[in-house]
Amino acid sequence: MTEDRQVQVLLEQAGTQRRLGNWRGAIDLCQRALALDPDHAHAHAALSFSLLGAKRVSGAAIEARLALGLDGNDTYCHYAMAAVLQAERKLADAWTHCMIVLESDNQDVDVRVLGARIRHLRGERKEALELLREALEIEPSHVDT
Repeated sequence: MTEDRQVQVLLEQAGTQRRLGNWRGAIDLCQRALALDPDHAHAHAALSFSLLGAKRVSGAAIEARLALGLDGNDTYCHYAMAAVLQAERKLADAWTHCMIVLESDNQDVDVRVLGARIRHLRGERKEALELLREALEIEPSHVDT
């Protein structure tokens, strides 16, 4: 198996661990991926999400910034940064990064749910509800929606 494929497999496994709520397992898998490729933007972004799940916001912020520094055009990196900034309650900046992802014609329900949370925290309830409606149109059975 190539190194790139190994990184991809580790990140897929980390995603499974995040969905199961096993933050330590997800963190370990992301760190293993980064040991193989320290400049892998998605691995830094995935580690950021894993650290957020473990309530380690400062570490998540470092990883999200590293991810964006490595690939400033990658929507997954902007999504990670939006999640970190929302956790830090930097809502204007969080919304800016979320919009970058949404404007890329991204059909990811989780991005819309994050956007709805950000809009809600900003007191923009009507806009938050619209994002949730969009999410339901894409995936009617999505639990967070």
